Amino acid sequence: MDVILDSNIYLSDIRFAKAGFEGLFAYLRRTGHHLVIPEVVFEEVLARHRARLAEAINQATSSWNNARRLQPSGGVSLPNIDIDAESKSLLKRLLQPTNWVKSVRYGKNSKITPMDVALRGIHRVKPASAEGEQLRDVLLWMQVLEYAQEARHGVAFISQNKKDFCEKDHNKLHSDLVEECARLRVDVHFYFDIAEFLRAHSLAQSPFTESQLPPDLTFKELDSKIAFNVANERTTYGYPDEFQVLEIAFRGGTLFKISEATSIAELNYEGQVKCRFKQSFLRKAWLEPLPQISQAEMAEFLRKRITLRAEHTLPIIFTNPAEFDEPVISERLLKFQAMVSARFRDGKLVSWDVESFKLLETPTAP
Repeated sequence: MDVILDSNIYLSDIRFAKAGFEGLFAYLRRTGHHLVIPEVVFEEVLARHRARLAEAINQATSSWNNARRLQPSGGVSLPNIDIDAESKSLLKRLLQPTNWVKSVRYGKNSKITPMDVALRGIHRVKPASAEGEQLRDVLLWMQVLEYAQEARHGVAFISQNKKDFCEKDHNKLHSDLVEECARLRVDVHFYFDIAEFLRAHSLAQSPFTESQLPPDLTFKELDSKIAFNVANERTTYGYPDEFQVLEIAFRGGTLFKISEATSIAELNYEGQVKCRFKQSFLRKAWLEPLPQISQAEMAEFLRKRITLRAEHTLPIIFTNPAEFDEPVISERLLKFQAMVSARFRDGKLVSWDVESFKLLETPTAP
């Protein structure tokens, strides 16, 4: 079936470099189906990429200039990044992702009118919200339906926007949208991500055992990417200031055959990491739950830690007592779960990345 991706799928991997996109391109090459890009998605991806790139350049320039001020030699300037050139490169990549996969840009001659979109918002018809908003999603959905009617065959629609397209707390297409497809006699299949689509359309599936793991997917190679995810994972204690990955254990996986040459593996890992959190007293008080104490103890707690200025014109001021000036350092052992997606060609590992990561907050003091 032809495949339509929402903007969030493209923007999550703007280079189309991860195993998911590689597997999708292998599927399209094997089946001869098309990657369809509705006009609203095409324009949004280009606009959001341009804005994000400009923001990243501004942040990098600011940080680099701060570093240069501390260099007696004056340092070197950051290389120039041409936003227009990068935008044109992305445009070309969207139209032809690979040498053997060409996209279909759809919707320039659409019969959908602004009033059609507005009426769905006015009458709160999904995917419009209860407030009549999300008209961008309304237009995208209408273009998906319009293309499915013209194509007269099954269409896969992949979006991470569960809030507007799915049933509550599920990855399943909302019942109102399912009924609309049935009424229009179109065949639209919804998937939350590319991996879910590939699982459903693989030629074959088989268990992936530890003995099949290549050297690149053992502790030494995984450590740095797991560490990156730990550093960017916010917990109830804040972000870890220091940490050490203690254990990474393979917990099984599945190999999906996408074409005669290409396979995608979903590999599950669990492990343990020791984290250190440096917290001022007030940060610690806000982030950690207070113990169960009596009213008298609570009054004493507040008396020591809050200075109340009696004047009505002044606000309440929270201060740190002198004994709490130094940060409180606490250590926690946290478990984690990670899913690695790996692409194999002719049985050899080509690329891999951590697709999902979660710290399990059942900590114990080491």
